[in-house]
Amino acid sequence: MTEFNVYEGLRLVINKWPIRTPKSKNLTKLLQLIFTPEEAEIMSFFEQPMVDQVPEGKFIKRVKSKTDKYTDEQIINILDGLARRCFVTRQSKVTDTGKLKVKYSIWPMVIGIFEWFFSKAAMEDDTYSEETIKKVSKLFEKYFYEGFIWEVGPSNYPWARILPAHQANKIVEINQKLNIDKPIVLPFEQVKNAVEKAKKIAIIKCACRTEGKYKDNVCDKPIDICMVLDDSSGFEYADMVVKNPTTEEALELLKQAEKKGLVHCTSNSQQMNFICNCCYCHCGILRGFTEMGNPRAFMKSNYLAEFNENECQECFRCIEICPTKAIKHIMKHEKDNARWEIEFDKCIGCGLCASNCPTKRIDLKKVRNEIPVETVAESYMRMERERVL
Repeated sequence: MTEFNVYEGLRLVINKWPIRTPKSKNLTKLLQLIFTPEEAEIMSFFEQPMVDQVPEGKFIKRVKSKTDKYTDEQIINILDGLARRCFVTRQSKVTDTGKLKVKYSIWPMVIGIFEWFFSKAAMEDDTYSEETIKKVSKLFEKYFYEGFIWEVGPSNYPWARILPAHQANKIVEINQKLNIDKPIVLPFEQVKNAVEKAKKIAIIKCACRTEGKYKDNVCDKPIDICMVLDDSSGFEYADMVVKNPTTEEALELLKQAEKKGLVHCTSNSQQMNFICNCCYCHCGILRGFTEMGNPRAFMKSNYLAEFNENECQECFRCIEICPTKAIKHIMKHEKDNARWEIEFDKCIGCGLCASNCPTKRIDLKKVRNEIPVETVAESYMRMERERVL
């Protein structure tokens, strides 16, 4: 393959995913900065991201059936080098006979290449030069506005959803129209449940705010705050784990995230394998809605904010912290009383206003009973079935 063809070959493979990767000069340039031609060519021999999990020996045979450029050792060295940067997943286990068995697969662009490039860059080791990170940041942003942001939300079944704030008061009323027959908050609606259920938690650095930093668009939100639940072996292999917190430490981090105005986002499935704590100014999930107005950018939570009868001290914290600017304070005129309004088409049910209100004047009220599919794999399959773009 020519150098152009190896990068186009890689693009065609990672394009076989519900979050697609359309052709673009900006994309080709950033792939050239991230991957060597040899890495791109080896990755292009996978058939599809994530689904094509290939045993080591079988993959070597696949490569050699198409090219004689690489020895067995070179193929494995390239794969392991990519795994150390988290672009390839490397699953290994020792059999009963003591033999090591290894399988490889590749990530798509999102969640995948974008996140792991910048999370690794944020570790500030010698993997990437500052010049390279800056160039990739600017190219990703160009690709984002060129139209990739719509590829992140192309389906009536989004891949990500909003988790209500842990500290917000949630009201569930018995309402037959919603098919709610028990006044409960369901497990998949609780960020606390996801953390308490996880057998292992890994903290990795926020890719989105790292990208912002390198394109000179820094915000003051914390960066060591995104969570991978349970399967974090790939991140450990890539030396990207900041910390493995206890359950109590992780819950405290979630409280800190809410105080800082960060929205909890997770997979649109009952199985939750990550919790991103997102700012509206950098997060690729939220920006699809806040900047582009894409209603399919993510699934809103089953809740809406609602004012109660508690006294308001007019600190205006709710207006300041709302990521979608859904709350309005209508000032007092000559004969009118001042009032508060919530634009429900903008409210995403994140609960930041409720968890940060000093007088607890805001509740989260359950207004729908959308139940996501069981597993992450099912969520991507349904996303593809309900694709509209």
